[in-house]
Amino acid sequence: MSGSREHSGKTEFGIQLDILIARVRESMTLADYSELTGLSYKYISQLRNKHDRRPGSYAIMRILKPFVDFEVLSIEEALHFSIITRGKILAFDECKALFSTANEEDIRQAINGVIQSEDHKIAEQPNIMVSENDFIPPPRVIEFLKQRKPQTVKMIESSATCGRHYIDSIKNWDSKIKQIQLLIRNPLGPRISEVQKARTCEQIRTLKLTDFRGDILKIKCYHQPASIRGRKFDNELIVLGWYTYDYDPNYPEYGVHQIWGHNNPLVVSYLKGDGKYLGEMFDRVFESLWNDSENTSLLNVCNKQCKLYQAGSKSDGVKNGCTVSEDWLIRVSE
Repeated sequence: MSGSREHSGKTEFGIQLDILIARVRESMTLADYSELTGLSYKYISQLRNKHDRRPGSYAIMRILKPFVDFEVLSIEEALHFSIITRGKILAFDECKALFSTANEEDIRQAINGVIQSEDHKIAEQPNIMVSENDFIPPPRVIEFLKQRKPQTVKMIESSATCGRHYIDSIKNWDSKIKQIQLLIRNPLGPRISEVQKARTCEQIRTLKLTDFRGDILKIKCYHQPASIRGRKFDNELIVLGWYTYDYDPNYPEYGVHQIWGHNNPLVVSYLKGDGKYLGEMFDRVFESLWNDSENTSLLNVCNKQCKLYQAGSKSDGVKNGCTVSEDWLIRVSE
């Protein structure tokens, strides 16, 4: 009963609830529905729109009861609704109370079947895990991309060298992706070494090879110092790391202002329970960078970079990194 996860700001609860309400009748309003549940309109609205709210045991029974009464909800669907919207399955007694005429053996079979489902396996996993580094996407992320096929991805990167691995993984798993919003640090910004500029521009070039259409992949460049590196998949999973500026004398070619990210620890979390705080921090930083009028489109950055070449730049690494067509730059730029 999951339906589309395209949500325009709604919570997963809101998405699933709207699907069920439409099954009863398209003309049913949220006020009509809240009256049937005995729960307040305000409470239902908060569950639909606030990602830090989840229904408790008492509320979930009230929420599901009208759909059982209208005979538009099966036992299996009720179990999945509970997992998706509050992170745990309905207990046997809860199912028995909701589906009072159902055979107890049928309820047990339904519960056992849903326990084997991917929804339940995800809900049962530890919410937050830590990886040693960010060289490649952690197994939990690969499994998530394979099973859930997210529709929206937001990414904050510096050069996007490791971020490219995530984009490749999305494509490899027959993705249903509708939008990728990628923030990369402006390679023309201050305190960036020539090596870092070359690395960023090389990633710009290779991103073109992903073949994602321009209406899917959108790229902006931010000028602020890189701080967090993160990837958020729908409103379900977040991968979060940090950029640090510790100097390593083994890499003098990186200059005085070295930046490191791939060798720092990485946090992977579902956006439920305490994981929501990581999601809220990421959203705050991402929206601030994406909407900052001082930040710029990839097209503007690359046009300026081309002007640098015309002025006589000798950095072959940077020059090779900017061999992308203007048409592609226009399509991926806001």
